[in-house]
Amino acid sequence: MRSARALERRMASESVSARERVTSMYAAREAMETEMASIAGRLSQPGAPGLKGPLVDKEGFPIPGVDLYAVRADRGRYAVLRNDHEAITAELALALAQATKEAGAAGGVERVTLPPDGRREGAHPSTSAPPKQKESTATSSEGEGAPAPFAVVDDVAAGSPASTAGFAVGDQVLRFGDVTRRGDEADSGETLARVA
Repeated sequence: MRSARALERRMASESVSARERVTSMYAAREAMETEMASIAGRLSQPGAPGLKGPLVDKEGFPIPGVDLYAVRADRGRYAVLRNDHEAITAELALALAQATKEAGAAGGVERVTLPPDGRREGAHPSTSAPPKQKESTATSSEGEGAPAPFAVVDDVAAGSPASTAGFAVGDQVLRFGDVTRRGDEADSGETLARVA
């Protein structure tokens, strides 16, 4: 935990951007992973007890030819690194969210709402979407089992990925990646939860 705590203190004492914080956290996590792999490799060599194997034979005597002090030290260090790795991974998720927020990429995402019946009064397709997309959307919505909208865009931040992609206020989200909602499905937010 020493390396994670030192990184945390350095981040607190310096005024670093979220992006720099994410970069340094990734570097610290990769260093931990490298050291963990090295320890696992040493403990998994032929004749070595491994990460969890017994240090004594069937009769209760120490395994011959194995430096038990080194094995115990390696196992202890591995456990510390594993715990630090879990902690820094959790912190990294928060730092990534903060970096995204600082970049303005999530500005409009926070205010996307779930329409109760899949439609919203006054909602219309974006005028900035290519005509080919509009035609394919209109054609697919006429067919049986076509995707139904599961969200309506309430706000789009200028310069955000949504703005760059051509989203506009009032656009209905029919599909996001491989996530869709069929018209015959009742949806109480599960579809939006799979995306967000």
